[in-house]
Amino acid sequence: MGDSFTAAYGTNGAARWTEVASEELDWVEDSYALSGIGYYAATGTAEVVGCERDFCPSFEDDVDRVIDSVPSIVVVAGGYNDARLMGEHRAEIQAAIEATFTRLREGLPDAQIIAVTPLAPGGPIDSNLATIVEWVEQDARAVGAQVITGADQWLTGEPDVLGPDSFHPSEEGQRVLAAKFVAAVESF
Repeated sequence: MGDSFTAAYGTNGAARWTEVASEELDWVEDSYALSGIGYYAATGTAEVVGCERDFCPSFEDDVDRVIDSVPSIVVVAGGYNDARLMGEHRAEIQAAIEATFTRLREGLPDAQIIAVTPLAPGGPIDSNLATIVEWVEQDARAVGAQVITGADQWLTGEPDVLGPDSFHPSEEGQRVLAAKFVAAVESF
């Protein structure tokens, strides 16, 4: 499950970091990544630029589809889009993060759940994103998920990692994200 960073938005069909990582880890990937979504962001609307469907589900909305696919491993990577909605929707975002991890665990009691704190273009993060990071860490750990922290800094200081919009990862950025994710998983 992921947002535009995971969907490889703006790379003209380059391999997503999750595709590259899955190949390296010998996993079979089913992607539930869409641009513009988050734990709460884009719930039931196409408001967020880049959303790829008429109805843009949030992570919370997509939990049942993920459960129905009966995966042995679930990776949830996102939250950046939620940070910009914190002013009006703080309580709803917090509840959506908790519900996402709780429902995943209830529906997939034996699955390995891996939470990746929100990916970002690098550099300092604002207080809204820092709060999302805290909630993801807390709620994922509460259901026994493994948590990969610091993903907001994975692209910092790396050359040629941002695409033409200077925000989303380039093809090289997708490879960097994959390498950092694989290293984190192999450290569990």
